[in-house]
Amino acid sequence: MLSVSSLLNRDPPCLYTKHSQVETTQQDPHQRPAVLDICNLLSPPASPKSEKKKIKRKRATAKQVQVLNQVFEQTLFPSTQLRMQLGKELGMSPRTVQIWFQNRRQAIRMRERRANL
Repeated sequence: MLSVSSLLNRDPPCLYTKHSQVETTQQDPHQRPAVLDICNLLSPPASPKSEKKKIKRKRATAKQVQVLNQVFEQTLFPSTQLRMQLGKELGMSPRTVQIWFQNRRQAIRMRERRANL
């Protein structure tokens, strides 16, 4: 019996017949092959270029937070237009502004829940 670690530490054994070795007597081209090819599933990715790089998280600056807090005091739910305007003025995307407001509302809810305990 093969263990997972042995499969990961060496070239994967082909436990099933490859698709190219399956008899080509199938009439329907959309029909799945009778045997599953898992050899490619166990091998490492082809190249590191295919992997996406993770975007580093950017914290809001003190000036951005100050402006966002001022707007938050006026409205808890800014409109799409206001989010777009804030984003342009602060150098943030409207989505980032939206997420900031969501996080701020959630922080207030959590403080209220802790206070009620």
